[in-house]
Amino acid sequence: MEMLRRIFLSNWDRKLISLLLAISLWLMVSKSMTTIQTLDNVPVRLINIPAGMTVDGFLTSGILSKRISLSLQGNKKLLKDLTSNDLEIVLDATGKSDEWLAAISRKNLISLNPDIDLTKTVKRVIVQRLPISFTRMITEK
Repeated sequence: MEMLRRIFLSNWDRKLISLLLAISLWLMVSKSMTTIQTLDNVPVRLINIPAGMTVDGFLTSGILSKRISLSLQGNKKLLKDLTSNDLEIVLDATGKSDEWLAAISRKNLISLNPDIDLTKTVKRVIVQRLPISFTRMITEK
């Protein structure tokens, strides 16, 4: 009994500091682990399309029929549960010409799941640029 008391109580201040440093180091490492998660079939929504114009494959819901693959880099723990149904890409076509390459970043990601905060989850988006070309809308009189 005396030996156990001596082991735990001798130099207790050093042992307490070591324990606190070990816990803080463990928390920092576990929170900072990043990974890259690839999601297939992510929907793309276009907003503010110029009047009289449309895009090939543009549905009435505002989403393109073509879906893209998206690679996200971020927190490993939070990204592992993320699916392509939890988010969508929103692109603003204000002031764009007939054809443009849409650059997709973290700012274009919108969470469809209220439990997921993409600003804390995603650190970087890795994707090729998405080519979008406008065509004149044809209406029947």
